[in-house]
Amino acid sequence: LVLEGMTMVILMGVEHRSEIAEQLMSAGTPATTPVAVISRASWSDQVVHTAQLSELGTLCVEAPSVIVIGEVVHALDDNAILTQLIEA
Repeated sequence: LVLEGMTMVILMGVEHRSEIAEQLMSAGTPATTPVAVISRASWSDQVVHTAQLSELGTLCVEAPSVIVIGEVVHALDDNAILTQLIEA
């Protein structure tokens, strides 16, 4: 479940984001792993919230959203990369 350099994309997981973070950290994923929650992905009013895995449960986000976990989050400042990731 925990691989160095991994990227995890979770669909339909916003309601369980606290449990997802707790389980990943319990399995050895560092609490400092970057995460992003993307609402309205690929729309003109897209919103990207970024945090560390330990903060995932505290983010004020609504479904539907996509959760992205891993170092790739650092590249999300480039919307072209984000769109490719979401549409893949």
